[in-house]
Parts: sequence; C-alpha cells; structure tokens
Amino acid sequence: MTESDYLNLVKVYLSQELPGIFKTTIAVTDGAIRLTLPADSIFDKEFSELKMLIIESVERIRVKEYDMNFSTWASTGDESRDFTINK
Repeated sequence: MTESDYLNLVKVYLSQELPGIFKTTIAVTDGAIRLTLPADSIFDKEFSELKMLIIESVERIRVKEYDMNFSTWASTGDESRDFTINK
C-alpha cells in the first residue's frame, strides 16, 4: 500500500469519525490530510478542538503504516496550522 493510498483510507475513516461539518472539507493533497474550517469559525479554537479529535481518532488505528501530516486551513486561506502524528 502506498502512502497516498494509506492517507486516503485515513481520510475516509476520519470523515466517519469527525463531526458533520468537517466531512466535506477533508482532502488528501501533497502527502497530507487537509481540512478546511468553515468561514464562520474561530480559527484557533476550532483548530485546537479538531486536533484533539483527530489525535483521539488516529490513536484507535492499531497499526500505523506511515507518519501522518495534517494541515488545517481557514476557508479564507489566510490562516493555517500543521501537525504530524508519527507512526
């Protein structure tokens, strides 16, 4: 399984685990899982909550095949934060 295939599987898993507002904003681009926050969100607050939810969800994956890079963006494109979960 390639890294891209693996990240796509994680994307599908997260789209099932995360709250509904994030289900349509998850994509795999440039070797990272990218999430775009809604326009009306408070970026820092939403990022912190989303990061905790992602970490909790990914911890349930028993065998991690690759490091996972996450990139969270404001829908306006003017703010972003990245983080990595190591295998």
